[in-house]
Amino acid sequence: MDARIEIRNGAKSRAFFSTQEMKTRLSKARQLMEQHHLDALLLSGVGHISYFSGLVVDSREKAPTVLLILPQRSVLIAPLSVGGHSYRNSFCESWLYADFGHFLQHVQHYLSGAKRIGVASMSFSAGLLRRLATVLPSLKKALCVEVPLCALRKIKSEEEKLLYSRAEQIAKRGFEIGVSLLKEGISELDLALKIREALIFEAAYFFPQMDVSQSYSRVQSSLNTDSVIAPPSTRLLQQGDLVNLTVCPVIGHYDYPVSCSVVVGTSGEVDSAYTTSLKSVYQTFLDCVQVNIPISLLRADMKRYLEYRLKDVRNYDISIGCLDAVSGEEALGEEMRIQANTIVVFSVQLSKLSYDHYLNVYRLTHPVWVEGPR
Repeated sequence: MDARIEIRNGAKSRAFFSTQEMKTRLSKARQLMEQHHLDALLLSGVGHISYFSGLVVDSREKAPTVLLILPQRSVLIAPLSVGGHSYRNSFCESWLYADFGHFLQHVQHYLSGAKRIGVASMSFSAGLLRRLATVLPSLKKALCVEVPLCALRKIKSEEEKLLYSRAEQIAKRGFEIGVSLLKEGISELDLALKIREALIFEAAYFFPQMDVSQSYSRVQSSLNTDSVIAPPSTRLLQQGDLVNLTVCPVIGHYDYPVSCSVVVGTSGEVDSAYTTSLKSVYQTFLDCVQVNIPISLLRADMKRYLEYRLKDVRNYDISIGCLDAVSGEEALGEEMRIQANTIVVFSVQLSKLSYDHYLNVYRLTHPVWVEGPR
C-alpha cells in the first residue's frame, strides 16, 4: 500500500498489562472469529479498542479510530492528529491517515480479502458503515459480535483483578477525603473538584503509565439527589442536607464507580435509619452473592430484606449488573446468573416517603469482585 504513515516518536510505553495478557486477549478474539467463521474483526468502540490493543482513544477526537483483528496480526488505524501516541501506547501495529479517503484506503488494504467480517456494530454510525461498505462490499453482510465480545471482556483476568483492587483503594481514599471535607458552607462543585483532584493524584501514583484524567466525582444535594447524572452545582451545603457522593477512578477504559449517601451533621433518626439500611442491605448482598446464583433471585432477596429493615419503604429500586456486560443485558432474560471472575455492580436507591419521589433520594452503589473456583 502506498503512502502509509507511521510515527514512532519515542519507545513503547511501559504498559500495565503484560505482553502475555494482551496475547491472551487477542487469542480469545481469534477463537471467536473461528467460531463464527470470520476472516476479520473491525472494531471502533473505545472499550473494545482499549481492551484488545491497549490504546485509550480520546472520546473528544471526532475522526474515527478503528482496530482490525486479523488471523495473524492486529492493526490500529488512527487519524494523523493522534501522532506517535497510538504507536507508543498500543500493543499492535499502528498506522495513521491524513484524510477520510486515506482512511478508506487503509481499511480496504487490510480487509479486501475478507469475505466475512465481524463488527461491534453498536459503536458504528450508519454513515460510517455506509462509507466503508463502498470499498468493502462484504461489510453489507457483516456479523454483529457485540454480545460475544462483551462476554469475553466481562470475565476478568488476574491482572485485571489487581487493577480493580487498586482502583477500589483509590475510590475508598477519595470517598474518605470527600467525607472529611463535607461541611456546611462548601458548594457541591467545590467539593466535587477537591475529590476529583484527590482521585487523579492517587490514581497517577498507582498507574503512572495509564491515562487517569477521566476520573470523576459527583456531589448531589437537595433537589439534585433525584438524578444519578445531575452535575454538581454551586449550591452551598447546609446542616442536615442529604448528600449523595459518587467517586469513580477511571484507569484507562476501566472505571470503578462508588456512591453513598451522607448527611451533613445530624438530621434525626429517620435519615440515620435510611443511610444505615443502605449499608446493611449492601452487607447482606456481600454475604449472599455467589457464583451461579440467579440475578433475579438475588434481587428479590435484597428487596425483601430492605422491606424488612424499613417497614414503610415505598419508592425504591435495586439493580444488579456487571461491568463490561453488553448494554441492556439484563433485559435478555431473568435467568441470568452470577459468573465467576466478574465485577458485579450492586446499586440501591430509595426515597423517604411515597410522595417524595423527587426529593431526598438515598443511594448506594458499589462494585463487588466475584471470585471463581481455584
